Amino acid sequence: MTIKMKMTALIASALIAIIGIAGVSQTQLNTVFEKANYASENTVPSLTTLNEAIAAVANVRVATWQHIAQNDPAKRKDSVIQNKHTYFGLLNSMGCTYYLNLTSNKGMIV
Repeated sequence: MTIKMKMTALIASALIAIIGIAGVSQTQLNTVFEKANYASENTVPSLTTLNEAIAAVANVRVATWQHIAQNDPAKRKDSVIQNKHTYFGLLNSMGCTYYLNLTSNKGMIV
C-alpha cells in the first residue's frame, strides 16, 4: 500500500466515524426532546391544576368556617347546598383534569 492509499483509508474511516457519531447524537436528541415535550405537555398542566385545587380547598375551608359561624338554621342549610354544588363540583372537575393530564397515550414515564 502506498502512503496515498493509507491516508485515504484513514480519512475514510474518520468520516465514517463522524457520520456514525452524528447519527447516534441525533437519536439521543430526539429522545431528550420527547421526554422534555412530555414534561411540558403533561407535568406542567398537572401542577397548574393542583395549584388551582389548593385554592379551591382553601375556599372550602373558609366556607366551612362561615357555615360553623352561621347562627340562622335556614341560612346554614342554604350555605351547605350552595357550597356543595360550587366547591365540590369544582374540586371534582379539577381531579378529572389532573387525572387526564397525569396519564399519557404512550404511557411514558420520565
